[in-house]
Amino acid sequence: MCVRGSAEPALLLAGLHLLVVDDDETAREALTAALEFLGAIVTAVVSAADARRALERVRPHAILSDLRMPREDGCAFIASVRATPGRARRIPAAAVTACRSRAEHRRALDSGFSMVLPKPFDVQAVAGAVIDLCKRRRRARH
Repeated sequence: MCVRGSAEPALLLAGLHLLVVDDDETAREALTAALEFLGAIVTAVVSAADARRALERVRPHAILSDLRMPREDGCAFIASVRATPGRARRIPAAAVTACRSRAEHRRALDSGFSMVLPKPFDVQAVAGAVIDLCKRRRRARH
């Protein structure tokens, strides 16, 4: 995975806890490193099942999930989160995908993702998206 762009270690995401879900080790580690570089606390997992277990013990401000994963894809994962009673259903989420298909992007949004971010990702774009997701969460609370 290539990471385009650069960011100053301005800690733009300081204090935010993010859940990253991606079966690809390189992609997961790159996204985690970028988010931590910007000050976020990251819980990174390799599958939808691991993500659901993580949601039982952590309270992330946002979820960033790959779409194409074996066993259970990102759309099925976020749809299950949205269908679950409780706080987790309201956590804003972004799909992170290399797929450029409009149909797949539409499917992601219809499944419960708030936005779709492209791979390879731009660090500044991801930071802006996370900030936007967290603002949506605050607005939804009030």
